[in-house]
Amino acid sequence: MSDGQPPPQPPAPVAPRALVPLAAIFYGAMLAGAWLWLWMRGRLDRLTELALGDYGLFAAAGAGLGAGLLAAGALALLARRVPAVRACEARIAAVVGGLQDPQLLQLALVSAIGEEAFFRVAAQDEFGLPVAVAVYAALSTGPGFWAWAPIAAGAAALFGGLLCAGAGLLAATTAHAIATYLSLRRIVLP
Repeated sequence: MSDGQPPPQPPAPVAPRALVPLAAIFYGAMLAGAWLWLWMRGRLDRLTELALGDYGLFAAAGAGLGAGLLAAGALALLARRVPAVRACEARIAAVVGGLQDPQLLQLALVSAIGEEAFFRVAAQDEFGLPVAVAVYAALSTGPGFWAWAPIAAGAAALFGGLLCAGAGLLAATTAHAIATYLSLRRIVLP
């Protein structure tokens, strides 16, 4: 029955100018949460132990670059072949579609730093790789994004595997930032 009122409208999307600062606050809180979680367990030393890994700066950066390019390429291939992945990307584009290249880079960097510190260092240190991967995949999906669960799980396994292999947090964060940036650029920019 109609009471003369128009139907409720969906909430307006976040203005592109506000998206990156909001993301920085969210991922900054994630970084602070990781630090606090490690501190409460007396494990802050894990940040420095894992920073460059066992093989040094150049190996960590190179491993991160290679893994990031691999992840971005795999996602691009999946998006071309799997309609459900294309649909997820269309939903992502609806949220970040107004961002320009520098903003996409900023978003990729803040998300990589926050998520890698929280999931790959704090959560993985507490629960191990399989549980950290499962939690990351579960939190990266939701209604309309169920097809994203295997993608999130694969990315989490790849990034967490870099830590397990001794490549370090720099490698995981670099891989995450590169994969996110290249994927967002492909999705959003012509």
